[in-house]
Amino acid sequence: MYQYDFEHWWLLWWDQDYSWEGLAKKWWQGWIRFEDGSVLPNPGNNQDQLDNKGHYPGRHRLANLQDYWRQFVSEDELLKFRFTHPDSGEEQVRTFSPIHFPTFDKNNRLISNDHKWFRRREELIAQALGASMASQYWVSNRGPMMCFDGRAQLQGISAGHFNAKHFLKNKSEDGGREENPISVYAKHSHWSQIDFSDRTLSDDTEINCSWIRSANFRSTTFAGRVNFNNSYLSY
Repeated sequence: MYQYDFEHWWLLWWDQDYSWEGLAKKWWQGWIRFEDGSVLPNPGNNQDQLDNKGHYPGRHRLANLQDYWRQFVSEDELLKFRFTHPDSGEEQVRTFSPIHFPTFDKNNRLISNDHKWFRRREELIAQALGASMASQYWVSNRGPMMCFDGRAQLQGISAGHFNAKHFLKNKSEDGGREENPISVYAKHSHWSQIDFSDRTLSDDTEINCSWIRSANFRSTTFAGRVNFNNSYLSY
């Protein structure tokens, strides 16, 4: 059952397309990108100002997940992966960031077990978590709606191992929690091992539709309803 589910999960992951090109097609909610490459939140999220191509007039446009990861990943780090499509039999090439490079191919063969990338992936996760900020909401007649997403955008990552205590502030000496709770959006993410023990996860954290082979949440504080919907977790 585990083997079948794991194979099926990876097929679904490939269908979502978290390649470098695929990230450019995924909206980073509530952010805009300027011509110089900088990104800023757009709390107003004024959709009525967009042109018919979905862009803001002039020198900026809606930001996407490729814009997000350009803050942490250089072009020199991008990795190419050549594979045979299991259905069409065609040779294809996709480019990935180090943190999105797949662990398994579409035929469920291990393709990424290079330890030199483990540390870099941990660093990228830590950088993304360190850059996260509180998301902003506005209240509508349908309830709170997110204006911009300040969470670490970890959708589709193939993380390997991540131990928060190696990178993030632990409990203070007086027993209090770290100053900034961990705020993550990690849909469709794959983790070999994740350790958020003695940390606080914010109430907007989502690690849904993900595969987590080993997890440690000992003494973790959940500051609200953390979303693990449709994820496989083992401890």
